[in-house]
Amino acid sequence: MAQRTSDEPNREGPGLPFVLTVTQAQAGRTVRSILESQLRLSRRALRSLITTEGVMRNGAPVYLTARVEAGDTLAVWLPVETTDLIASPQPLQIAYEDSEVLVVDKPAGVLSHPTSRERTGSILDAVYAHIAPLVPHCVHRLDRDTSGLLLLAKHAHFHHLFDEALRRGDVHRAYLAIVHLASTDPSGNFGAGASDWETIDLPIAQAPNAPSRRVISATGQRAVTHYRVLARAARSALVMVVLETGRTHQIRVHFAAVGQPLWGDPAYGPRRDLESPDGQLIARQALHAAWLWFRHPVTGHETAVFAPPPTDMRQAWCALGGQVSDWPRAEDCNPLVENCPIFDTIDHSDRKP
Repeated sequence: MAQRTSDEPNREGPGLPFVLTVTQAQAGRTVRSILESQLRLSRRALRSLITTEGVMRNGAPVYLTARVEAGDTLAVWLPVETTDLIASPQPLQIAYEDSEVLVVDKPAGVLSHPTSRERTGSILDAVYAHIAPLVPHCVHRLDRDTSGLLLLAKHAHFHHLFDEALRRGDVHRAYLAIVHLASTDPSGNFGAGASDWETIDLPIAQAPNAPSRRVISATGQRAVTHYRVLARAARSALVMVVLETGRTHQIRVHFAAVGQPLWGDPAYGPRRDLESPDGQLIARQALHAAWLWFRHPVTGHETAVFAPPPTDMRQAWCALGGQVSDWPRAEDCNPLVENCPIFDTIDHSDRKP
């Protein structure tokens, strides 16, 4: 595989420069063949780039039919994007970054992207301020009050590639949640098998009279959530959750549907359970996107990222009777190697530590 380098092409111009160095194994192939396989550029996109001298070999324009030699440098200038995002500089907790994407540890209370009512202040605006003139795109989204890892692409082309990766199962997300055990589970049957994974497979649809809410419905889209109870405390449980599908509010709706809603969830949890005698336990749903894995569609490498849960979730768990020592154990339980059903068919032989 061609390797990305920090070398700049020998030209001035706008756009996103992407540089590949031809390996010995690729010698003799055409420029088109390498760019189609390495950058996953379509023939239409390549034709467009050629007309604007957006593809160069060793600093000079090149035809797509030209054959390359080992050591040649191919520079591709992806087209400049326009956007209505408003750069909004703010502190970012960047958990991972490369030439195509970055992963941000989003705090609770911050939007993933602008809305019609709130045009500034989102993570997308902050990332735009960080990478401009490149334009970021959310590969997936988190609810405003869900904290944790958010994957963003640095160009529409890479957003397309990562969206395809998400759809074919090359991107996986896992969460930590604190759920409220209902009085209907007095014997502790919920997650009784400490090492067992359970699955919630219930279709989710938009609520007929409330577009922002979701409900379980036979006419909805299939939604699959895998979970494992990591620790219990009185009428609460600390749960690891792995998504097989990515429906809006999926985790919140699924756990509410089985009678174990997330603590602090104002939409799907019973309001009487939101507060303790000492005041509110947590000011938002107790949900944190802790793990993210992806097989990079450009490099082919597999990357794993982790973000520790924030203080409000740790404090809420202890206030509910949980132990401080439960958190390190939870963080050590990497779902990638904890026999989660979703990973059974994935080849991780080339996974880097």
